[in-house]
Amino acid sequence: MGIAGWQYKTKPDGDWTNTSVTGLSYTIQNLQSDIWVRALVNDSATPTPVSFSIVNESGKTVEGGTLTAKYTANGAEIQSGNGCTTYSSITFTYEEPTAYEVVGWKVNGNEVAAVRNGKTFTYTIDSLTTATTVNMVVRPKPTVAITPPESPEIGTFSVTYTLKDKEVKPEEENGTKYVYSGTKATVTATPGNNYVATDVKADWGTGNTSTPNVGKVNGEQKVEIAAITANTIFSATFVEKPKVTIETATGGTVTVKGTVNGKANTTLKTGNYVDFDTDLTITATPADGYVVGTINGSAVNESKANGAKDKTIKGVGENTTITAAFTAKPVVTIDSTATGGTVTVKGTVNGKAN
Repeated sequence: MGIAGWQYKTKPDGDWTNTSVTGLSYTIQNLQSDIWVRALVNDSATPTPVSFSIVNESGKTVEGGTLTAKYTANGAEIQSGNGCTTYSSITFTYEEPTAYEVVGWKVNGNEVAAVRNGKTFTYTIDSLTTATTVNMVVRPKPTVAITPPESPEIGTFSVTYTLKDKEVKPEEENGTKYVYSGTKATVTATPGNNYVATDVKADWGTGNTSTPNVGKVNGEQKVEIAAITANTIFSATFVEKPKVTIETATGGTVTVKGTVNGKANTTLKTGNYVDFDTDLTITATPADGYVVGTINGSAVNESKANGAKDKTIKGVGENTTITAAFTAKPVVTIDSTATGGTVTVKGTVNGKAN
């Protein structure tokens, strides 16, 4: 049995007028006078089969959410494969889970428009007239994960997600985080004190994008993913800056200058860190009675002249130890025990002759 159509009249003894409405319900809008309505029942109508399921983009059935079907008129639930009342209106409702996203509805293989309200999607057949198969096509959402730094002291790592120009947060289920396909990601690596961030990367298995920071410059490093379409892992490497060790020398002092956190010509203490690729300027200053011999094993004063001497180490890229050696000047001993006279000795002392 099915509803073949609806008729109405405005007088008890008036003629019935056909409507264009089919299905189990007939709505009258702006009623201003008495009206008589009747449904035309077709007792010989054969039930119309309706099937529905959730499938992936290949058409294979998957367990990715909940899809139900009900008669629009009375809310009676329909099982997939049932024969349903011909000309009836049926509403299909899909509840999207965390791990899947909607691709679209298909009715008898054709894409159709539907209504979305948050994570609830609905599609309505106004009048069932033929055998119908309704599919909700879904796909797994991309997962996102962050490989954290070894400790917060060496650096911090964050990812900001936006979708349709609005900031969003991943949905989490059983420890796994999911985003919708097309989500944009901005990855920021912030190095800790005495570290730089290198190789900030987004890896999706079949490819990756990164900011390598080959020059190991200071500050935040970022990488952007225009649209996430596959499971993606975000990571960054934090590298410790070169440390300068200044060894104590006998016979003089050693001063070292370099670039620290972008500030050039900073006087260093032993154990200080310097920026990558900085030049170290080393000044060895002899104490009284000494001259400079070598700096870091290199002769810088072969003539054994007085005064401070300099050496520059270019482009430091690793921990560096600074050493200096000082040579004692010749000592003249005058024997004051001579008998019968005096001894006078003249020479050049600290550059002053005679």
